[in-house]
Formats: sequence, structure tokens, C-alpha cells
Amino acid sequence: MNAHLQPSSTEHAAMDSPGAQRDMLQELPRDVPSLVKLVQNALVHQHMARWVYGLELDAVRTKEPWLRTVEEKLGWLKTHGYVHVGDPHPVEERMVGICRDFSVLAVCLFRETDIAARARCGFSTYFEPGKFIDHWVVEWWNSERNAWQLTDAQLDGPQLEKLGHPIEAHDVPRDRFVTAPLAWKMAREGRADPELFGILQWWGYDFLAWNLMLDANALMGDPFQPWDRWGSYADRPAEQWQPDDYALFDTLAAATEDPAALADFFEGNPGLRIPRDWSQVVNRQAVLRRSQFLEKQGVKS
Repeated sequence: MNAHLQPSSTEHAAMDSPGAQRDMLQELPRDVPSLVKLVQNALVHQHMARWVYGLELDAVRTKEPWLRTVEEKLGWLKTHGYVHVGDPHPVEERMVGICRDFSVLAVCLFRETDIAARARCGFSTYFEPGKFIDHWVVEWWNSERNAWQLTDAQLDGPQLEKLGHPIEAHDVPRDRFVTAPLAWKMAREGRADPELFGILQWWGYDFLAWNLMLDANALMGDPFQPWDRWGSYADRPAEQWQPDDYALFDTLAAATEDPAALADFFEGNPGLRIPRDWSQVVNRQAVLRRSQFLEKQGVKS
């Protein structure tokens, strides 16, 4: 398996490979809408569960998105009653995930059916008017158009209805989902306020830079979770940056437009690349929960 898998490939990378669970993907449909339905049959979005489906999640269930790889996710499904990813299951029996998980599972199914695809990290304009909200979609090669097309694999019928049907989920316009490199450029060029990019309490250049790193690594075949942290920029707020720091991310944003340039960038800036040893990647959600638990016990972490 190519560690530096390029985005146009239909070959699996480590994160989206079904691995030992390939038996759950036999006789897949060959069209994108049907493949997306399989993704939605397997996953329920953590932050849409209550609002859209009336599903209450306990602390154990909210840890399900911590399983990073598709192989791990398919293994979870298998131990919870799925024989095939398309086996119909009610929403409460689906695995809890986030937008990144819908996108990476979609990439797996697309590549299994010889559709070139990649997960993209960026910002959506269709969740909150006037804001660019942290989000992931799947980008796949439409051979009829001879172009990349965006599909939001998370948005099923109930979600679209709750949101007021803001978009065509299988064909998201480029101005409704802005990839992280473009978002960075928009902010740097004064075309958008950086404080409009983010989610919850996290906004601005810190978030723009982190999503840019996530998207750049995803283009190299490693679409990690948004709470994963590694390298020198993990805990450096933008208030501490120097002009060279902004220039570094300017270069990274430009490099994402060319696979060779992106590989060269990471060769010269290994601290921004996902470590080859995944044990060096820290799940900040797990760290935070442990700290909160110890605090309740009166123990300093």
C-alpha cells in the first residue's frame, strides 16, 4: 500500500481500507447515490442524533467516532449485528460518527467500486447562514464531467428536511463547501473574515490552519480526526505566530494544488505531516475526558 497515495487513485490507503472486513462489502452498487445510502445506513452523526432523530447518546456511545480506520469501523458494525454494510438497521443500531467518518467510509465504498475519491476537510456554508462551519465531504471523480464533484455523504433525507433542504447533497456547489486551502486563501487575501471560519467556540486562524493541515494530510492519504494532534502547531495559538508562520501556511495552501509539490512540502516540513507511527498522534478528546475525570476525583493530571 502506497504511504503517499495520491488523490486520483482508486487504490485504498491505510485509513479507508476495509482490510480484514472486506467480506462486508460484497456486491456493492455502482452508482454514487446508492453507495451514499449504504454509508448512511451504517452511521449516525453524533451531533445530529438528538436534534434530527431523537436519539440520546451516552458517554460510551460518543467514543465510537474515536475508532479511526474504516477497518475498525466495519469491525464494530460486524460485532453489532451487521453482516453486510447494506444490511438495513434502525438509526439506534448504527455506529456513531462525525462528518469525517461519513466521508472516509464513502471513500472506501467509492474506491471499492473503482471510483476515484478522496475525503476533503473544509467549511460548509449551509449549516449556519453567514458562517463557514467546520465540515468534511467526499470529492470523487465524475468521468462524465471529467471533473471532481463534491458529495455530502452525511446529509440524508431527515437531515436535509431539518435544515430546510439547503443544497443538493450529491452535487454540492463549490461556493457552499469551501475546501480548507481555499478558505485559508480567502482569509489571507481579505475576501472573508477569518473569524467566520470554525465551529462551537473555535474560530479564526487557529482553526483555519488546523483544517488546512488536516486536508493536506488527507490529500496524502491520511484523513485523521479533527481532535487528533501532533507536531509543533498542536498547541500554538495564532497570537504567538510570527509572519513566517503565516507564510508557511500560505505555501502549504498553494502546495495542495499539486501532488508533487505537496509531497515536497511535507518532506521539508515533517512536523506538519501525520507521523508514520500513529501512536504518536494524540486523541485530545480522550486526554480531555481523562483530565475531567481526574479533576472530579480531586487528582491533578
